[in-house]
Amino acid sequence: MARTATELRDYSEGYVFRAPLGTALPTTAEGGFALIVTPGLWTEIGYVSPVKMTPKRDSNEIKGWAGRGALGAIQTDVGGEISFGALQSNATSAELWQGSSAGLSADVPMHYAWVVLALDGDDACVFTVTDGQAGQPAELDFGSEDGLQWGVTIRCFEDANGMFWRGPYFDAAVS
Repeated sequence: MARTATELRDYSEGYVFRAPLGTALPTTAEGGFALIVTPGLWTEIGYVSPVKMTPKRDSNEIKGWAGRGALGAIQTDVGGEISFGALQSNATSAELWQGSSAGLSADVPMHYAWVVLALDGDDACVFTVTDGQAGQPAELDFGSEDGLQWGVTIRCFEDANGMFWRGPYFDAAVS
């Protein structure tokens, strides 16, 4: 069953991939995995659920004289985050979760290009991130009845056009 436009920010399942910054990003969902998995280029994080994409807009209210009433607001921060629970226990999901391993510093995680391939039955939807960095990990619950999930949040940074992510791309190419 296809989702409505208001439900596109919380997918039930999908896959996440990362590649070095500057890697060409897909502009279509046509082809699914074959589109994304270029041998030696994209690293598959694995099967994830749920995928949540959250736009961030913080602002400070401008108060009137003596604090009476709001005159307006100043936008102080704009951004985006993608969070997911990696359901496959592998070296890449553990590396993202703990923030240190080969290729990552314990102090400053590396920036990557990211692709989220979200699935809705037989339909595929792709979101891309030009520049993203793994951030605060979620609690790792070994006793969960839902299975072990490596909870990761990716902070998205602006590209040259001021976009934090691109998409959704469905089954046809986007011009």
